[in-house]
Amino acid sequence: MPLSELWIGLLPDTPVGPVGVGVTTEGVAFVSVGRPLELPNAPGTAPQCLQDALEQLIEYFDHRRAVFDLPIDWRGMRPFSLAARKAAQAIPYGQTRTYHELALQLDKPHGARAVGQAMARNPVPILIPCHRVVGADGSLRGFGAPNGIETKARLLLLEGSRLVA
Repeated sequence: MPLSELWIGLLPDTPVGPVGVGVTTEGVAFVSVGRPLELPNAPGTAPQCLQDALEQLIEYFDHRRAVFDLPIDWRGMRPFSLAARKAAQAIPYGQTRTYHELALQLDKPHGARAVGQAMARNPVPILIPCHRVVGADGSLRGFGAPNGIETKARLLLLEGSRLVA
């Protein structure tokens, strides 16, 4: 999706540092964790989803919310990445799954690395809880955002003027 279709919101002070949210008319397109976000807003009034996302993230960080009720803009995600992220989104709060378990769930018994790549490139961390997907030994693997934030989610990935999932 072109960046000109994004409305941006920011929570500057959370337990994991600044958290930026970008939404489209379809839903939440990205969450940026641990660094300030400086992108222009699309013209016009932001969809209600932006305010809802910011409020739900505040509730989550205040331990008043365990499940998000927000539309996700799934456009642009490759089929396997989409399936892996939807599987991760279904992991209940307080539980984890291994990369291998998610791969088996997706009928890809040798797909643990592909699941890991999908989690590492997750454009919507926290809302799609890639931090609940762990290595075979139960430990977090992969990406560790600024200042050692324990998450495997990558920050917003930009390629030219398009989001890359």
